[in-house]
Amino acid sequence: MAIWNLLDALFPLYGLPCAQAAAELEVAAAAAATLARFFRRAERECAVKLPRAKSAPPSP
Repeated sequence: MAIWNLLDALFPLYGLPCAQAAAELEVAAAAAATLARFFRRAERECAVKLPRAKSAPPSP
């Protein structure tokens, strides 16, 4: 615990960048999941079906 007290004394906000980066990763993952869910639902409920990309033929 002494090392943590020393770090707190020298760099009071040393954990803030790590916490912010972790929070941004969590928010980005939640946004990607929500966006994917939105597009799946929109495609299912939409009267006009969206075209899907065709896979490319295998290269020789």
